[in-house]
Amino acid sequence: MKMLLKTSLVITCSTALLACGGGGSGATNNNSNGSGSNNSITDKIPTTTSLPTLDGLSNDAGKSYPLLYIDTPPSNNIPNDFPVFAKPRLMAYDPSSDTTTIRDGNLSLPALVSSSIFPLALHSAAVDASDGTVSNYQIDNVAYVQGDLSLIPLPAELMKININNNHEPVQVSNEKPETEALHQMVAFNLAKPEKSQYVYPAKEDTATKHQYKLITLDTDATEPAKKFGEGFSVQTPLTHTKTDGPFGWLIADQNQDDCLALVENTQLTQARCIPNASDNSNVVLVQDGDMFTSNISGIYPLNNGTILAVPKKSGSGDSMTVITTLWFYEYGQQGEVGKLHLLKNSDGKNLETSGLSIFSPNQAGLAVSKNGDTLYLAAGDGGIGALLGGGNPSNPLDIKLQAFLHKITTTPGNIGWETIWHKGGSILDETSEPTILGDFLVDAGNQLLWEINEKLIAISLDGQQETILDGRRSSGSSLIRGAFVTPIGVVSEAGWFFYNREDQHSDFATAVKVDGSQRLELKNCTWLGASTNGQAQYVGGNFASLQPSEVFMACNKEELAAVDANAPLNGRVILGKLPKKADEIEMGKTAPGPHRLLRITYKNAAAAESYEVVYVNTRHKNSLKHLLDEPANEDTSGSGAGVTRPVNGF
Repeated sequence: MKMLLKTSLVITCSTALLACGGGGSGATNNNSNGSGSNNSITDKIPTTTSLPTLDGLSNDAGKSYPLLYIDTPPSNNIPNDFPVFAKPRLMAYDPSSDTTTIRDGNLSLPALVSSSIFPLALHSAAVDASDGTVSNYQIDNVAYVQGDLSLIPLPAELMKININNNHEPVQVSNEKPETEALHQMVAFNLAKPEKSQYVYPAKEDTATKHQYKLITLDTDATEPAKKFGEGFSVQTPLTHTKTDGPFGWLIADQNQDDCLALVENTQLTQARCIPNASDNSNVVLVQDGDMFTSNISGIYPLNNGTILAVPKKSGSGDSMTVITTLWFYEYGQQGEVGKLHLLKNSDGKNLETSGLSIFSPNQAGLAVSKNGDTLYLAAGDGGIGALLGGGNPSNPLDIKLQAFLHKITTTPGNIGWETIWHKGGSILDETSEPTILGDFLVDAGNQLLWEINEKLIAISLDGQQETILDGRRSSGSSLIRGAFVTPIGVVSEAGWFFYNREDQHSDFATAVKVDGSQRLELKNCTWLGASTNGQAQYVGGNFASLQPSEVFMACNKEELAAVDANAPLNGRVILGKLPKKADEIEMGKTAPGPHRLLRITYKNAAAAESYEVVYVNTRHKNSLKHLLDEPANEDTSGSGAGVTRPVNGF
C-alpha cells in the first residue's frame, strides 16, 4: 500500500493559546526563595536560586484597553440523558473601570472548536521603512465567527469588534465563510488593521478547479466578497517592509499547469507565472505526480523576497520519503514579476531534505533572519522518518540522527546556501554519536542559541565557535523534543534568554545571560510567556522579534509571578495564588502589558477538566482576579466548555 504524506499550507495567523515553544503546566518555587538544582550544576556560571519579592514592575508598554476572552457560562437545564452544547460568549474585561461586559453572546461553538484562525486579534504598529523597526505594537480589533449552535460549523457570519470603544460588533460582509478548510489565510495590515484581508476557499472550490474569495475586514456588509481567478490555488500573502499590508499573493495556477504565480493585490483575476532565474521556465508546484495539492510547506520572508520550501516528490512503494526543496523568490521592481532562484551551494547542490523532518510550517521556530537578506535555518534530517519506515536506508545500523545549520544568502550576485555546522551519526553505531536537535533557534546578536544533544549552545554566525551555556543533564528530554523548552524565543534587550528545563522530576525556570556571565534558576517553576514593550524588527513584512518587557512564571502550579525581562535578578512580583493546583497554566502570544489574561485548567474527578480565565497586572502585587464566577466544565456548561480561554494576544 502506498503511503502519502500530506503537507499543509502555512496559515499566516493562529489562535493556538500556547506561545511558541511551549508554556503549559505551571510549577515554581515552594516559596519566593526556592532552591536551585545545585547538585546537577556542572559548569561555572554564577547561578542565583532565589529572588526577593517586589511590589510591582514598571517597564511595561503602558497599554490599557479591554481584554477579550471567551466564556461558556453554566446552563440552567442540562438533561442527564441529552448532550447540551455550550453557548460561548465573547466577553471584555476593562481594567480601567474594573468592569466585565458581554460583547457578543452568539459565537459559533463549532467554529471555535475547529477553526485554526478565529477569534483573531488584529494589531497595529508604526513601521520605519528605512530600517524595519517597529514601535507602538498593540491590538486594535478582533475578528471572529458568529453563528448558530448547530453541529455544522458554517454558514456563519464574519464579525469584527473594535476593542477601544463600546461599539456593538459589526458584520464584515453579508457573504459568509463557506468552508472550514485549512487553507484559510489572513494578511495583516499594521497601518490600518481594519484593512486586513481574509481569504478562504469558496463553496465551489474543488481539487480539480480551485476557487478562492477575499474579504477586507472593513468591507461594508452589502459589498460582495472579491473572487480570485478560477483555478487559482492561493498559497500565501506577500508583504515586505515597504508595504503595510500585502502587495500580492502567491498561487499555483491550475490554468497554467500549476505554475507558481504572482497575483497582484489590485488584480485578483490575473496571474503571472514567476520564471526560474536559470532558464526562464515556469516552476511547477505539483512535482513528480499528484501527491500534493500545490502546497508550499514553508515560508521564510526576507526584505526583498522570501524563501519557499516546496515539496518535490514522494517515495515509491511503501516509502514515506518526502523531498522538500528550497527556493528564493526575488521580488520584481516597478511592476515586474520577479524571479525564482533554486538555492544551490558552491558545489551546485540543491538545499533539500528528505524523510519526515521536512522544512515545514513548524520550522519557523528554527529560522532566524539577519539584516533582511540572510536566513539561518536549523534542520534535522532523516532519522525519525527512517525509524517510522520512510526513507532510506532500511538497515537500522545505517539510520542516522543528524542536525544542520544552514546559512542562506540572498544578496544580488550572491544567492545561495552553505552548511556552516553539521553533526550526527548512526543510532546503533558506537563509533559515531547521533545528534538530536532541540525546538528552537534564537537570534542573540552576533551569535545564535540552540539546543544540541541536551546542551544549550551559543554558536557564532560563521558556525566556527561554540559556547555551552547549559550542559547539565535533564530528565525531560526525548528523541522528539529536546531537554529545554522556551515559551518566548527571543533574547531580551539586556541579553537574557528564558527557558524551562526538567531534572529529577522537578521543573526549573531558568534564565541565562547569553555572554555566560549570570544565570537565574528557580526550582519548581516554569516560564509561561511574556509581555512586550511594543518594539521589534520587521523583516520581510513579518516580525522577527518582539522585545520582551516582562516574563511570567507559575510556581507549584498555583502561584503566578513576573520578572523584568531585562533585570530578572532584581526580584519578582507575586501576582496571586490560585485556589488549588492547576493542571495547566497557559498564556497567549506576546502582547503589550501591563494587563494580561491567562487560562487555567484544573483536573477534576474522573480526569474531567474545568477551565477559567484570570487577569493579572504586573504593576501591582496580588492583582490576580478571577473573571468567571466559577470554572467552566461539561457538567455545568455542556459540551465545548473547553473553548473558555482568552482571545490569543490578550
